[in-house]
Parts: sequence; structure tokens; C-alpha cells
Amino acid sequence: MATYAVRAGWRGADLVTSVAVALAETGGDPDRPGGLWNVPGSAGGDPAGNAAAAFARWQAAGWPAWNTYNSRRYVLFMPAAAAAVAASSVQSIVVDPPPVLTGGALGGLREAAGNLPGADVLDTARTGLGLAVKAGAWMANPDNWVRVVLVAVGSALLVGALVVLVRPAVAPVVEPAVRAARTVITKGK
Repeated sequence: MATYAVRAGWRGADLVTSVAVALAETGGDPDRPGGLWNVPGSAGGDPAGNAAAAFARWQAAGWPAWNTYNSRRYVLFMPAAAAAVAASSVQSIVVDPPPVLTGGALGGLREAAGNLPGADVLDTARTGLGLAVKAGAWMANPDNWVRVVLVAVGSALLVGALVVLVRPAVAPVVEPAVRAARTVITKGK
């Protein structure tokens, strides 16, 4: 998605905002009506065309043309968008070099770069950025936080129920030990 945004013309902070708006609008689904950026009249399934239409819309009307910008919902997706932009920058340099570097005498550049010392570090960094993008998207989804709260509440209720059920069986064993410990502590003072 970030690669399409760059190719459409967004740069800098607006590039990150464009990805965040697209995530907020469609969840990153390019096949939805309106495409990634939910542009009226734009068909889904053509992310490059949708990015170009969204960029033209942005140039004409600015960010207020998107409801998720006006409602500030896009802000929830800014961490994931920043990670996606960072990952696409690395990917566009390594995986998708400009056409001038892929033909002629430089055709084997990609293969040669894979054999250079440190290429594995770059792959690891790219994998880490991919995980950061996924984590950011997960954290930006409010439904996931509802699930976390439900699990925490359910766990607390389960522990409380176990305490209530087990206490009568454990009390006869624990109470004499507690009395003995209090006696030792009070005599030591």
C-alpha cells in the first residue's frame, strides 16, 4: 500500500498519513468498492489506479475529503502506517529496484547483492519491519483491544471462582500454619 502511495506522488508526513487514511477507510483491502483509499467512483482491485485517484482527490481537496481524517480515526493507524512506509522503503530499495538497475549489465545486481556480507542482516531487518507492521495493525484495531479486555476479565473471574471453590478445602490446612507463623513472628519481636 505504501509503495502505491509513493508511486502516486505522496511524500514525507503526507505519505504516512495517506497509508493511515487508507487503513482507516478500508482496512487495507484493495478489493473493496472505492479501492484502498475509498475513492468514490474508483473500482476495487486496482491499487495503483486507486492510489492515483486518491492522490488527485487529495491534491484537489486535501485530507478533509476523507471522513476518517475528519473524525481523527486515521490517527489509530499512524503507527502501522509509519511501519508500513519504513518497510516499503527498504523493500523498494532491495526488492523492487528501479528498471534502470534491472536490465543490461546490471541485471545480476539483485543476485549479487544477496551474496554480499550483511545481506542476511537486511533480510532480518525487513522481516522485523514486517512484524512491526503487523503488530501496529493489530494494535490499531479496536476489536483486538476488546478481546484483550474480555480475556483479562474472564481470567479474573476464573481465579475468583477458583478461590471461592478451593478455600473451604484448603482452610483447615492453611489456618494452623498461619497461626504458627504468627506465633513465631510475635515471639521474635
